[in-house]
Amino acid sequence: MSNTHAPSAVFFEGEPNGEIHAMPLSACISALVAARETDRVNVVRLEHIKYTNNWLHEAILVELQEVDPDVAVPRKAYALIDRDADRPPAKKTCFSSSPSFSSKARDGVKLSRDKDIFTTSSDQYEIRRYIDFATHPLPFVKLLVAASIVTDTKPNYNLITAQCYWYAESVWDLVLLHLQKVWSDGWEKAADGSLGVPARSLAREMFAKFEGAWTKLETEIKKRRQVSSELFIIAGYSTSYLVFT
Repeated sequence: MSNTHAPSAVFFEGEPNGEIHAMPLSACISALVAARETDRVNVVRLEHIKYTNNWLHEAILVELQEVDPDVAVPRKAYALIDRDADRPPAKKTCFSSSPSFSSKARDGVKLSRDKDIFTTSSDQYEIRRYIDFATHPLPFVKLLVAASIVTDTKPNYNLITAQCYWYAESVWDLVLLHLQKVWSDGWEKAADGSLGVPARSLAREMFAKFEGAWTKLETEIKKRRQVSSELFIIAGYSTSYLVFT
């Protein structure tokens, strides 16, 4: 059954191009769960990007696609996942945008139907590496959970050890570890020949936490669906009873 006309967490139908929606990672996860889109929005391409202006900011940019067999042309959207300092920077720095050596991090996701919104004539970016998920789509909610684990591991922005570079790199590593696990053959080709993650690294510790967090969320989603199905059946019986009495 098509979900095209239902409220969507990421496909903002009817909006003009150029609109952007920014929110915390947890809010986006909750929105996907509420809209019942956890299995209806897939990542089909993931890019680790670096902006080329003086900020040299790094981020994860993904292309999202609707999963609906009843729709001839699936809807698309784009999401930028990145880290910045919670306060505006005092001045530009060659490392990343940060007002001080250490401060509260602001990690989040920006959503838009227009990919061009994430670049301007004075603020271009280059693609450092990419992963093509065309044949093995990644649920968007799963990527958000992975990014949340990275946030929880180092919640403070640090100019040297936990800036935007570390954040984007860590999210990339978690996705790569997931890719290696679920797609043992050919993952190097999908990841543009990217090297694997070292055997002993913080990324592997975060990946173990990610698997636990994902299992917990998946169980919660299944329970929600079961309750919804039971309520639907009860409502159906109630309607039948009213009709035949």
